[in-house]
Amino acid sequence: MRAPQQNVATAEASVPVEHKPDPAPAADVANLRDKVNSRPTDANGWNRDGHDRSGAGLDRPDSDQHQWDHQVRQWDRNWVRYDDDYRPIICNPYENQLQIVYDYDGAPEIVVIPPFGSAVLDAADYGAYNFTALVLDAAGEAVDAAVGSFFGGGYDPGDGLLPPPPYPLTTYDDVPVAVDYPDQSYDPFMVNQVVDAGPDPQYGEDKALLDGVTPVWGDWKQTPDGQREFDVHKTQQFPGLDAPAPGPLPGDYQLHLASKASPGMPARDVYIVAVSAVAATLGLCGAVAFAISRRRRPRTWYYQLPR
Repeated sequence: MRAPQQNVATAEASVPVEHKPDPAPAADVANLRDKVNSRPTDANGWNRDGHDRSGAGLDRPDSDQHQWDHQVRQWDRNWVRYDDDYRPIICNPYENQLQIVYDYDGAPEIVVIPPFGSAVLDAADYGAYNFTALVLDAAGEAVDAAVGSFFGGGYDPGDGLLPPPPYPLTTYDDVPVAVDYPDQSYDPFMVNQVVDAGPDPQYGEDKALLDGVTPVWGDWKQTPDGQREFDVHKTQQFPGLDAPAPGPLPGDYQLHLASKASPGMPARDVYIVAVSAVAATLGLCGAVAFAISRRRRPRTWYYQLPR
């Protein structure tokens, strides 16, 4: 998502409206679900080519006049900061109303943020939370949508008191990510940063945040050269409104179908071709093989406090 820097500064300077955890009415959740689900897709719920091709985001003054292209973007992680009590503050840099929906303690929460305003959330339970951000026009129709993230563990303990600091998070830079779904696999691609959110007791497997935002579930593996890789088995298009499942990744990630052997090629021939290719590669590149391998080192990441 994009917005003029002046608008971002105005929203960040606003007095945040406090939001206490309170389950949203079922009718309100159903209304938001209808807004995001009424989009043209194929029979499997994918784009025509099965790829995520997010655009530049909402960044023009006539936003009320344009229709949502039904692509799910990434909420700018810099638009989420934390107060002295480690509570997340989400700002709205648009001249449109912003609705945030996320799951907390097993129930969806809805937060309405006015134009150029902000909201501070109480989320005492530690964890990585994802939310759906819907930018709405004057008629209440969605004109843009994005997935964002914040981290729980912050709350207001009262005057003169401070909550304990949240646990540090482990991040990895320049991580290869492979998408492996039951019906299709995609070539690995490089992600600038992956936040390791650890095992997910609710949905199973390990949860990670691509570029600190896009939620994915899968497992960590090691490449032949010793590099850490994350294999994605499912993602979440609309946190708070749907469950994790195989599908396009929110954000501008270009996925390319993994090449597979022809159905008519016997497995023995596939093996012979693979062995021959490996032997040829070793013969040409054996002299430099050790120079190009290295292991990515993890580093810790802490909540961003107000500047």
